[in-house]
Amino acid sequence: MGWSKAARLGRAEWLPGWLAAGAVGAALLLAGAPSVHPQAWPAAVAVGVFAVSGNAVSMVLVMQRAAPGRAGQDSALVSAGFFAGFALGPPVFGVLAEAGHYGSAWLRVAGKFAAACSVAFMWAVRAAAEHGDCGMMRPDGAGRALSDVLDRGAVTAADVGYQFPLFADSDSGRWITTGRSAWTGGFWAGLLWLRARHTGDPPDRAAASACTARLAPWVEADTATRGLILWYGTALARGDSGAAPPKADPRAPEAPSGVGRPENPVQASLFPAVKRIWRHRSVCRRFLAETGRSAEDEAFQ
Repeated sequence: MGWSKAARLGRAEWLPGWLAAGAVGAALLLAGAPSVHPQAWPAAVAVGVFAVSGNAVSMVLVMQRAAPGRAGQDSALVSAGFFAGFALGPPVFGVLAEAGHYGSAWLRVAGKFAAACSVAFMWAVRAAAEHGDCGMMRPDGAGRALSDVLDRGAVTAADVGYQFPLFADSDSGRWITTGRSAWTGGFWAGLLWLRARHTGDPPDRAAASACTARLAPWVEADTATRGLILWYGTALARGDSGAAPPKADPRAPEAPSGVGRPENPVQASLFPAVKRIWRHRSVCRRFLAETGRSAEDEAFQ
């Protein structure tokens, strides 16, 4: 988490090289561990800090630099490379270790990390040369990106009306909505509050307030996602009486209402949740059979 937070625009490009360099040191420490046993402990920590953390930083870079519409494919390609190494590396290493080559096996790993370090730094230098500012988004670019996000939020709000957006068809762009919201309902309310805070327009604030008020039924919901819904949906609504859900808990003013109250605890057992889902599935199937409608037509409506 620390590395991914440090991977900001203009700095993220250099992190893979430094992480690979740290991983080289970790592998060298492990190569010498058969002779100096205590150094295996800091070496193991270093593997986690540097080698394993490369996955998170790489994903941040993919999100920052992927072309429009390519983020999913690019992140899948990066994940495939990482997890292929996780799957194939240990068996090969185990064969070498069983043959008495534990130290030399780690030297080979160090060599691969060194190669990755060289490639990463060459890529970072090229990125800096191409962009001139280490790939940082210029102020005008950031402004356009923010404007696009706000405009998209306004279009979505107009499309869904009183409903909550759930997901959109990738071809037509048509939103599939739900009246009760789902575990993402709080995210939509939070996004509306962010827009309202940026624009300062009373209509935007009214839309955010109304959306948060519609989350009130989740206060009494016996679900582990209740806190998730109410935190993002109400955290920015402080001081707005129209958005306040009922029965706010006076003993926890800094927490979203309805989260973890003794008289209405979150259900931690899996069995009741599965039973409810199965019962809901049966009700839906009976309704569709009686009305002659398809599940695709009625999904989440």
